[in-house]
Amino acid sequence: MHSKYLSFDIGLKHTGVATNSGGLAYPLTTLETVSYDTQLKEISLLINQQQPQLVLFGLPSRGVARERVEQLISDLKQHYNQPIITQDETLSTMRAQALMRQANAGPKKRRIREHSVVASSLLQDYLDGLG
Repeated sequence: MHSKYLSFDIGLKHTGVATNSGGLAYPLTTLETVSYDTQLKEISLLINQQQPQLVLFGLPSRGVARERVEQLISDLKQHYNQPIITQDETLSTMRAQALMRQANAGPKKRRIREHSVVASSLLQDYLDGLG
């Protein structure tokens, strides 16, 4: 039986979510970020619904986005026993944008789905490293 994972790409306007089926990661959803509290509640709800064995967060190199991710992880670790890990997301956004351009996604759709594609890419990199 394969383990189930959840991956998050945290943005200040959108949160991308991905999961996996066996060794293949795929985008699950994109959440609109209204506030920190709402973002934390929505992530918690997904963890409760999906019951992953591991939660992965893309970690920005610096700035407000990195601080947001670190705070979310700190708050989530108080409530969940699953391992919560981070992965450098430095090149993930550029890779996701290129993939969506290749798929002929329009600019508006790219902006909305970008975070879920990044989350999927981060998770796929993690899964590939397991094999």
